[in-house]
Amino acid sequence: MQRNLQIKAGLILGLVVIAVLLVAPSLMWDYSNNQSRMPGFWREARILPTRAVVMGLDLQGGMHLVVSVNTEEAVRNELYQIKDGLRSIFKEEKIKIDKIEVLGEDKIQISFPDAENLKKGTDYIAGNYSRVLHPTTEGGTLQPIYILDEAQAEYYRTNATRQVMETLQSRIDEFGVAEPSIQRQGKDRIVLQLPGIKEEDRARVLNIIQRTAKLEFMLVETFAASKEALLERLGGSLPSGRRLLPEVDKEGKIVAWYLLKEEPKITGDYLVDARPVFGGGNLGGALVSFQWNLEGARRFSRLTGEHIGENLAIVLEDKVRSAPVIKDRIFDRGQIEGNFTPQEATDLAIVLRAGALPVEINIEEERTVGPSLGNDLIKRGMIAGILAGASVIVFMVAYYSFGGLIASIALILNLLFIFAVLAVLRATLTLPGVAGIALTIGMAVDANIIIFERVREELRSGKSGRSALEAGYKRSLWTILDANITTLIAAAILFQVGTGPIRGFAVTLTIGVVGTVFCGLVVSKVIYELWFALSKRAEKLEVGIKV
Repeated sequence: MQRNLQIKAGLILGLVVIAVLLVAPSLMWDYSNNQSRMPGFWREARILPTRAVVMGLDLQGGMHLVVSVNTEEAVRNELYQIKDGLRSIFKEEKIKIDKIEVLGEDKIQISFPDAENLKKGTDYIAGNYSRVLHPTTEGGTLQPIYILDEAQAEYYRTNATRQVMETLQSRIDEFGVAEPSIQRQGKDRIVLQLPGIKEEDRARVLNIIQRTAKLEFMLVETFAASKEALLERLGGSLPSGRRLLPEVDKEGKIVAWYLLKEEPKITGDYLVDARPVFGGGNLGGALVSFQWNLEGARRFSRLTGEHIGENLAIVLEDKVRSAPVIKDRIFDRGQIEGNFTPQEATDLAIVLRAGALPVEINIEEERTVGPSLGNDLIKRGMIAGILAGASVIVFMVAYYSFGGLIASIALILNLLFIFAVLAVLRATLTLPGVAGIALTIGMAVDANIIIFERVREELRSGKSGRSALEAGYKRSLWTILDANITTLIAAAILFQVGTGPIRGFAVTLTIGVVGTVFCGLVVSKVIYELWFALSKRAEKLEVGIKV
């Protein structure tokens, strides 16, 4: 046997062994319960793969969500931060202003008392905010209006979507969903696929995903039983730098209204941990214990140390949960009480650990696939695949004899390689993906038929079996490549413009096409060459093709 042939056969055998090891975890995975059935020795052996092929929701069951991100809210939030930043800087630089406010969606108006402060203020903005704010011709002489740079606004929108994706990923990981899929769709939409989520968990998952989990600690100036009473006490208007927020009970009813100071305050951005605590709250029920990072502990310690004896409101999603009196300086730990149920405390801890959403999100599309339906589809798909594959093998062997047997071996190896690559890439196998695999089977057979017919022609011309084989494969090469390249182009377009299951179809089709070319032109030819090298009957059988 030639050394070159030995190397080829060894490489193919090595690929087959690797593919079997990669596919094995999928054969030992219980997709109905989303659990592994791998034996202990397999899990303990670090060199053995443990990742199974990921099944799509249509096969495994779970929840499919499309959420839209309120990116314009992100732009407004940044605009308000710019406004507050300018107010603080002007105060430090001793630049006097009468008023600074946000106008509409993308403008800021600043009112100066005189021309001197106007020049100082506009010069400062021109020198430090030229890439963010641009002057307009609107406004009066002493009340210039600036518009937010559009490129900067687009950056805020893009960044908000990215932050939402990261936060949702963290929340879903904390919840314990195995192998979730989170993908961006367009500029402001996110597609989530959560396998294994059952109907009874639907409401809980939606709550964890949707809530902003914005946590703030703010000093209380005063409070009253009703909003009207509090506003009357304030003379009918809200003072600058203050917020009016309600306190709600367990049923969501408003029990009091609080006037809170905007500054100083501390937000949940500095949290490093949050855990539910059961049976330890003064209000009864569960509570949530939290811990600050170093910067958060420093700020919280200063806030509580400087305001002992005052009320500190714990504000969650613009609602006061409680407003205890600060009895002593508090450092890096605290508790949130609200008469929570154990599940509410657990879910609140999850979203606090994962972080707050920078903006609100809305559920645009939602559907849940039951695991029983998914299992039924898997069984039917397997039966259909086995029947289709068996029919093809019977036809190939009956019509092309030994050549058909070799083509069938190449076809089986092609399917093995497809599932191995899916496992490596962590690609999701959907029902359209199964259709892509079925299409691949047909294309693989087509490639082998082209080769066999070319070999037949060479045999009719009087060539020996070995010579006919070489010529047949050589003459078939570009025909097979042309057909498969055009399919790859179509698959690439489907992947680029498609979403979800369509992309799954494109991925499996692409892998199948590459596998078809490799198995049809390389693997089957090596098997033939091995047959010629090992069998004395090879020439007599004329590569086993009936002519």
